[in-house]
Amino acid sequence: MTAAWINDAACRGKPIDWFYPDAEAGQAHPEAKALCKECPVRAECLGAALYRDDGHGLWGGLSPGARRVEQHRRDVAQRRVA
Repeated sequence: MTAAWINDAACRGKPIDWFYPDAEAGQAHPEAKALCKECPVRAECLGAALYRDDGHGLWGGLSPGARRVEQHRRDVAQRRVA
């Protein structure tokens, strides 16, 4: 089952290799980051990647390493609230 928000994603129909670079490239295509920056469902995309603990590709405009940092930030904030 696909999340409904994916239909509104700016990346829909774009080349997948923009978002999943090979090991040599190391970073997502610059066009991918630009699309993510303006995407109307960026928060939903990022949330889905964090929920799935997806360790690959560009999701919500963040690389896997940046998502780990974001998840840690959210975990710390949640502990402060609890």
